[in-house]
Amino acid sequence: QSPASWPVDTVVEWHVAIIDSTKSPHGGKDSRKDAESDGANDSGLGRGEIRLLTDDSGKLLGYTWSTLPRSIVWTAAERPLIIGRFRSGA
Repeated sequence: QSPASWPVDTVVEWHVAIIDSTKSPHGGKDSRKDAESDGANDSGLGRGEIRLLTDDSGKLLGYTWSTLPRSIVWTAAERPLIIGRFRSGA
């Protein structure tokens, strides 16, 4: 489903740093990309970027696994996502 077809006037795009453990790097700049000595992707802890799509009030509408243009858009209903933010001193 394309964001252009969603029933909201404005879709806001956020590029967000993510630290996780996955077999699938989050785009070309992910620290796991080609990290092994044989050129393979590392599957451990690493840092990359995902794209979050919200309405203008900040409600999550969807996301993509990376910020690459070809990354598939998933709606929050199709693939639920838990989001948190670290706040120092909180």
